[in-house]
Amino acid sequence: MEDSTPASTVSASLSTDNTLVDLHARFVMNLDSEEAKKSFGYWTMQHLKVSGIYWALGAMHIMQRADMMPKEDIIEFVLSCQNLDGGFGGNVGHDSHLLYSLSAVQILCIFEAEHRLHHETLPTSASSGDEAENVSDNNITRAEGVSRWVARLQNSDNGSFSGDVWGEVDTRFSYCAMNLLSLLGNASYVDQKKAVDFICACQNWDGGFGVVPHAESHAGQIFCCVGVLGLCGALVRDKASGAVVPRSDCSVDLECLSFWLAE
Repeated sequence: MEDSTPASTVSASLSTDNTLVDLHARFVMNLDSEEAKKSFGYWTMQHLKVSGIYWALGAMHIMQRADMMPKEDIIEFVLSCQNLDGGFGGNVGHDSHLLYSLSAVQILCIFEAEHRLHHETLPTSASSGDEAENVSDNNITRAEGVSRWVARLQNSDNGSFSGDVWGEVDTRFSYCAMNLLSLLGNASYVDQKKAVDFICACQNWDGGFGVVPHAESHAGQIFCCVGVLGLCGALVRDKASGAVVPRSDCSVDLECLSFWLAE
């Protein structure tokens, strides 16, 4: 039988009863417990540990339980995942990728520890191979290092971003790049006009956005693409109507997008 309980009533009950919140918090904390480490699944997920911590911390922050997480241990772990090229891997010693780099910066921001990125020097010890070749300055901050690394991932031909040195292009990576740089105050490090042009090129006839031009529309990509447009200042509020409209040099069709979302 369908539950007819009004959503407002459910919300009110949750606000006065922390039972479910405590259960959720316990679930999150148990994800890194000694018992969890006995499972095969725990070890198969180690390549995305940084993002996993971000998802967990985000949930705990919303539930006002972030103080249950080992703040200092997490901060030190995240910083240890920054590589010599400036980017962050999903775990210590893993290759740099935009997905994990954004998660790393977001974690530090939630913990109000982003100053570590701006005040600490990017480690340069044990430089070797391809990674050492990508280090252009031995006396730059962690923030400068990751910002330069992100800038190198923007493709000059169309403004898109590769997720890592291997070259996969996805509108998710455009969002990761612009979000990360905006959090560090370094959005000017990349060509924002070209970034916007690429996003506009990814809009389909149905109004949605895909991972690349002519790819199937997907709600996840729409979130990322609209996010990029917002971060780059390509969406503005019309003074007369109060509606959000594209900037004059942005070709995105918001009316068509609204139709896709409504469908």
